Amino acid sequence: MAANTVYVFFDPTCPHCAALWNNAQALQNRLKIVWMPIGLLRSSSGPQGATILSAKDPIAAMGENETSVLAHGGGITVSQSLSDDVVAKVKANTDIFKALGAESVPLIVYRNGKNGQFGKHDGTVSAEELAQMVGL
Repeated sequence: MAANTVYVFFDPTCPHCAALWNNAQALQNRLKIVWMPIGLLRSSSGPQGATILSAKDPIAAMGENETSVLAHGGGITVSQSLSDDVVAKVKANTDIFKALGAESVPLIVYRNGKNGQFGKHDGTVSAEELAQMVGL
């Protein structure tokens, strides 16, 4: 893990994950965030995560999804042509999430660039809190 890289396990239907997405935008030029969709909260979670991953522009798809979730919408419309590979990626992310002993999303996994300590945090945080976690 690079000093300024964070991994976020998120469920595409989670409003707390959507809030973290919005908060993290302030750090996009200083921090690499790898968003890892999982299928946890609803039956649509996995297919929506796969839809985001397989989009021509995953960042735009993620933004569309998170905006919808924050507006109490249903999130992104699931693609009818999801490949087995992309569905398997979401399942693999979900398996990693469970192997970490996590129970809630978002799950932030990070390494502090100043002191080298690894950590994980359940729940959303402000941009300032995220920056402090990773040592920015």
